[in-house]
Amino acid sequence: MWHCLMTMMTVMTVIMHTFISDTYETNSIIFTTNKEITEWAEMMGDPVLTTAMLDRILHHAKCFSLKGESYRLKHPELFS
Repeated sequence: MWHCLMTMMTVMTVIMHTFISDTYETNSIIFTTNKEITEWAEMMGDPVLTTAMLDRILHHAKCFSLKGESYRLKHPELFS
């Protein structure tokens, strides 16, 4: 089971890297995540591909970190 999960994560990482590479410097993309950038390599399962992908994402990026209580968690009735 663990091997299948890791294989699926690797496939998804390759797909995401391909998407980022194909749109690099031609389109705008907005990412929202609850993970720190430093956690992406572990989450994606491939540190080399993740580094290449983050290089492209962050090259012209404007990054914002929002702190505070989650509106979604505070008002779950609005999102069900």
